[in-house]
Amino acid sequence: MIHKSKYTVNLSPSRGSTEVSLAQYETGRQIEFTLIDNDAVYIPTGTTVTINGTKPDGNVYSAEGTVDPDNRTATFDEDDQLTAISGKWPAKLKLIHAGEVLFTSRLLFAVDADVVDPNAVPSDSQIDGFIAEARHYAEEAKSEAYGSPLVARTASEMSDRSRVYVYIGREEGYDPGYWYYYNGTSWTLGGSYNAIDETLEEAGKAADAKATGDALNTKVDKAEGFGLSSNDFTTAEKEKLAAIQQGATRVIIDSVISDTSTNPIQNGIVKAYIDAGDETDPSLQIPGKSADAQVTGDRIANAVSEYRGLIETERQARTSAVTAEANLRSQGITAERNARTSAINQERLAREQAITTEQTAREHAINSERAAREAAIAELQGQIDGHLTCFFYHYNPTTANAPANSWTTDAIRNIHLGDLFYNTSTGHMWRWMKNGNGGYLWQRVSDTDVTKALSDIRALQESLEDVNETLELKADKSELPVNVSELTNDADYATKEEVNEAVSIVIDPTLKVSGKAADAKATGDALNNKVDKVAGRQLSENNYTTYEREKLAGISSGATRVIVDYQMNESSSNPVQSRIIKKYVDDNIAALDSVYAKREDIPESPDLTLITTAEIDVMFE
Repeated sequence: MIHKSKYTVNLSPSRGSTEVSLAQYETGRQIEFTLIDNDAVYIPTGTTVTINGTKPDGNVYSAEGTVDPDNRTATFDEDDQLTAISGKWPAKLKLIHAGEVLFTSRLLFAVDADVVDPNAVPSDSQIDGFIAEARHYAEEAKSEAYGSPLVARTASEMSDRSRVYVYIGREEGYDPGYWYYYNGTSWTLGGSYNAIDETLEEAGKAADAKATGDALNTKVDKAEGFGLSSNDFTTAEKEKLAAIQQGATRVIIDSVISDTSTNPIQNGIVKAYIDAGDETDPSLQIPGKSADAQVTGDRIANAVSEYRGLIETERQARTSAVTAEANLRSQGITAERNARTSAINQERLAREQAITTEQTAREHAINSERAAREAAIAELQGQIDGHLTCFFYHYNPTTANAPANSWTTDAIRNIHLGDLFYNTSTGHMWRWMKNGNGGYLWQRVSDTDVTKALSDIRALQESLEDVNETLELKADKSELPVNVSELTNDADYATKEEVNEAVSIVIDPTLKVSGKAADAKATGDALNNKVDKVAGRQLSENNYTTYEREKLAGISSGATRVIVDYQMNESSSNPVQSRIIKKYVDDNIAALDSVYAKREDIPESPDLTLITTAEIDVMFE
């Protein structure tokens, strides 16, 4: 349906401006001007009409319309250029025929400012409003075409066989969450309206609340700072930890003899120290010699420096690990931000598509209404094509009354020769023609068939006028209801309260009631409290007990496996068993005692240089 605004324009020069009220950004409406003047001046066929003026922004506005000379009206289509700028601005309406201006009248366009600019990018809240409005109109369209579904708690409540019901009861033979229609014999299941699936396996159905709650109860709750493990604590590792003694410490094995160290010492160092006696070896390489203190100290300093280097290497490794972890977390945050941005863009696109769909539907409805009216007009025009112009009044015609009194020249009178006049009160008909004296008159016509046809046409015109008047009344936007409270629920559609009650019946926010749909927010909150799945991580196969945690905490950092030698070995860097050291020392002391005993048996000699090599060998055998 095309909305039409009507105004009256007086063509007399002395009249003032006609104010035309418009709304900013509004388009699609027709503006109709009824043209009057005190002298009832004739408007010839083929007359055109224009509007010209300067808008508040300085741009010139120009438009052409159509003229109906018989009804003395001029019609324009409201376009976006006419309503783009708010404010008041003057314009001129001109009637033109054969290139000459017949009449000019002044107009004053008053464009009320609108808060919404259709060319501006809408905000999210505006988009939400557009979508809500689109859904509202869509629901209204569905209601007009099919009727909104009603809620039935029992089969007996499905009493109106012309309506569709959504069943939410528990009776045998009926499925809750499905809609039913009457097929002429019985109520028939039409399909899933809000079907509930207790198996949580069927797509397109609502999840059963209790089944959802039970499934969530089997999942691990999320805890701050905890997540899935990327390394499983295997059985072998568990057994290995069990074999380590409680309080095991890191063992440092000395490589030099010390008076203060409580650490064990390398096997070879012990043997070399015992074998060397009091002599020292600065090279630390001669078997049987004691280590030189200065050289040994340097070696220890070097070892300490090397140890500090190892500590620095470990610190750098840990720093690299922390940096790598920070990078991974940063990448995760970036990925999440990108995912959210993508979701927002998709939602915005969906909203824009919804708005476009609604606009297309509205345009289709307008075009359909226009086509229907044009078809009706074409049908009427087809009925009257081929006939002369007919005038319908409630009195008998004369040359002194309308319409002949406005035919002021013979040229105009000749144009109307053959026209018919029908008295709607008596049903009589006259024809316009010349008399024998060069004058003109209305001649009574007695053709009953023609009279009958004119009567039928007049009745059809009156019917069409009633329809147009009804459409115009309906097209008056100011008279249309804009609030739900102004509407009458004469079709017994489901009210907002009934829908909310039905929704509260079939939805369970506790996730404990079987046969009801799981509340979306309750389900989302429960899922948010569960541990998220992470690629490459899984649940551990072995429980890491408090005892094992405390045991591991008691083991010194860097604890190593210590191999204790069971015999003296000058090349070994391992510690040696205490009993082996004792035996080795005892054996050496015994050997020395034996040597000293032999020396005591050697006779004194005034000159030790006289002792032969053989005798020395004997003393140390």
